[in-house]
Amino acid sequence: MSRWSSHHTPVFGSRQSAKTASDVMLGASAALYGVTALAAPSYQHDWYGNKARGLAMGAGAAIATEGVVAGLKQGLGRKRPDDSGNDSFPSGHAALTTLSATMTTRTIDTLPLSDASQVTLKAAAIGLSVGTDYARVEAQKHYLSDVLVGAAIGHFMGAIVDKAFLGVQPDRFVPSVELSRHGGTLGFQASF
Repeated sequence: MSRWSSHHTPVFGSRQSAKTASDVMLGASAALYGVTALAAPSYQHDWYGNKARGLAMGAGAAIATEGVVAGLKQGLGRKRPDDSGNDSFPSGHAALTTLSATMTTRTIDTLPLSDASQVTLKAAAIGLSVGTDYARVEAQKHYLSDVLVGAAIGHFMGAIVDKAFLGVQPDRFVPSVELSRHGGTLGFQASF
């Protein structure tokens, strides 16, 4: 499939157009996440602080995802299909657009929208991710396995950050104290 799509360029018309499209879709995916994050209900009185924390979590997830991808690229050194470097595996574009799609679809669930509107927005987020993945293959920047693993990494990171940090309700995050003969432990407990 990789060879066929990059030689026939059936969707984007040329490798350069596919590369450009993948960059545009990556930016659009991040922008869609930003808009949905800002539109999500705020459960605290400090709207600006709450939104800043939420967007910071999204940025932190992107930085962590890029770190995982960069470490794998450096450690594995797989040659790109177009021979432009030894950093093909996994795809960073696929990881980041899937991260955005995962976080966007979960944020859309919190928005007071009709079912049809939610489905449309979720389809747009997922479509940007799948379109980016295919464009990277058609541009001959990645093999199919590169984008599949990149997408898996992005989805995992998005799900973890959403579940662990963005889905926490204030009443579920409580201090805890454990005392013993030799001292004690002060911490926080959270349920997700």
